[in-house]
Amino acid sequence: MGNRNSRSRRNRDMLQEALEASRADIQLPCGWEVGETVKGEIYFINHLDQINTYRDPRVTKKCKKRRKKYLPKYEHNLHGRVQNFIARLHLIKEKDIGEIYNLVEISVSRENLFIDSISELQRLDPIFLTGRLQIKYLGERGIDHGGLIREWFFNLSDEILDPRWQLFCKKDYYYQIDPNHTENPMHLEQYYYIGVFIGLALYHGKYFHSYFSNAFYKSLLELEVSIDDVKQIDKKVYKSLKLILDSEDVSIMDLNFMIGNYELKEGGAEIDVTEENKLEYTELCIKHYLGIFDAPMNAIRMGMMNFIPLEMLQEFEMEGKFI
Repeated sequence: MGNRNSRSRRNRDMLQEALEASRADIQLPCGWEVGETVKGEIYFINHLDQINTYRDPRVTKKCKKRRKKYLPKYEHNLHGRVQNFIARLHLIKEKDIGEIYNLVEISVSRENLFIDSISELQRLDPIFLTGRLQIKYLGERGIDHGGLIREWFFNLSDEILDPRWQLFCKKDYYYQIDPNHTENPMHLEQYYYIGVFIGLALYHGKYFHSYFSNAFYKSLLELEVSIDDVKQIDKKVYKSLKLILDSEDVSIMDLNFMIGNYELKEGGAEIDVTEENKLEYTELCIKHYLGIFDAPMNAIRMGMMNFIPLEMLQEFEMEGKFI
């Protein structure tokens, strides 16, 4: 009898070891992470429902009940909000397309990272890009277990800012769309695929290394750009508008609602700038100034929206500090 019980326990232990080994090969669902209690117990963080639990989502069988004395409370922080955002985004995509593709290989060379990456994004349907991405660097034998894809996102996000592509220019510490190449058809196509790349980074929760201005991000999300945002991209324009706003008697500047031959509003040549309407005037000046970036910004936004509804990003910004 004793031997039989001993064998039974060994069998259970072997089965448990087999389950643990197989479980280790299965990724956690999107929006889940592993944590450890102060007692060294493993628990699971469900960012979608914003709870902590001992239940492993990869196991269908109910787990043995454990006391929740040492189970930490779910932390409502920025990391959790980002993970919740990504998990909800994946649920929406799964409902829209019916399935998420298992593995998608992107082949690029390190020497021509930008051009090769754009070509691969052109080749692949956005639906396929919702699958698990794997990077293959031409001429290298490395197998991507996650490190190469992270490296690709990081390096390409840096590469697109290189001045030789004439897509972005730097003002002080921040990057903005290059105003000298906003109508070039080839560049507009590249801006679109940069949007695809940004959408991919957000969808897959990868680090996107960028130093874009607040005006860029707000324009991308179709949010109002303030005069303080303009300061990051053009201090001369900022100072001119600030002078108007701070003036105690703007009428002495003899301004109307015109910039050159352009009417800021209908009948602008006949409308003087006064103390009562100077705020409207500066807001229209900002809108006119940023109008040169509309075509490339629309291209970037359209590329990004292959993966993320604009409303979700706007909602995320309204909830907290996205920009």
